[in-house]
Amino acid sequence: MAKLIDVSRSLRLLLAFLILVVVIHESVEGRTIAKASNKAILKTLKGDNDEIVDCYDVYKQPSLNNPLLQNQTIQQAKIILQGDGFRGAQAKINIWKPVTEPGEYSASIVSVAAGDDGGESINVGWQVNSALYGDNEARFFVFWTADNSKSTGCYDLKCTGFVQTSSVIYPGITFNPIAGSVFQGTQYDATFSIFQDQSTGNWWVQYQGSEVGYYPPSLFKQLSIKGTAVHIGGLIFNTRNQGRHTATQMGSGHLPSEGKFGVSSYFSQVKVIDGNNIARDPKTVVVYQTNPNCYGLSVDHHQHLQGYGFFYGGPGFSYNCQ
Repeated sequence: MAKLIDVSRSLRLLLAFLILVVVIHESVEGRTIAKASNKAILKTLKGDNDEIVDCYDVYKQPSLNNPLLQNQTIQQAKIILQGDGFRGAQAKINIWKPVTEPGEYSASIVSVAAGDDGGESINVGWQVNSALYGDNEARFFVFWTADNSKSTGCYDLKCTGFVQTSSVIYPGITFNPIAGSVFQGTQYDATFSIFQDQSTGNWWVQYQGSEVGYYPPSLFKQLSIKGTAVHIGGLIFNTRNQGRHTATQMGSGHLPSEGKFGVSSYFSQVKVIDGNNIARDPKTVVVYQTNPNCYGLSVDHHQHLQGYGFFYGGPGFSYNCQ
């Protein structure tokens, strides 16, 4: 694991932000689901990189087999929020293809969490994870857990929980034709968002401003009401299977001390959504790094990026990182 930025409850927030909602399935609002079936595949498509994608009736997708999700009503996202706490977060994340060692992964995330130990969380972002996807491509992903992954939660649609609503974007999709940013060359990024609908409690996930789907509040306890922390940054999984620190890269694989835009990876336009449904720049943050010699982080005080942002990443194993 490596660095994250923890955005604490004490954040003071600055700028107002209007979230524009794109509803792909306009007809789904108000229809109640009695029971979903794993046999309700409408068609099977072959996606980029030869992925096989099963298309379900939105009301019969496997996620809805979870007993907690029975009698769900698929809703449009409305932003009608009041009260304190966090109702979401978003950021534009630079996309790369970091090198990973076997059995490990490298990810860049936006996460909303709750609970005394942050054990309830919803995460969105991109990752390279060959054990999960069978290749070394950067892919869009979602993840949830209600107990710090002890007995609940999973990536994408690997278990029940995430309610897919988009017929175009789905968890696990690659960013083709965008393979990743180029060192000292063309940079690619995308906006990832999580926000809660006050009227239903649903936690919606957006990619590039379009809804992908949501996590129902019945999956959670404290997070069913609000988030109490936001985590934004990069992380890697280190098995030390070579008897040393892993050489799995984070972000671009280059430290911020080596260079900023075009060299190290970045987050920009970071926003938190407060209890009044206002998206604002964070004012007070806590920077957390587990091993600065392996992976670095540098807040963008000189405004190389748009809005609040930071540079991060690194190579992992090196002379300074053992």
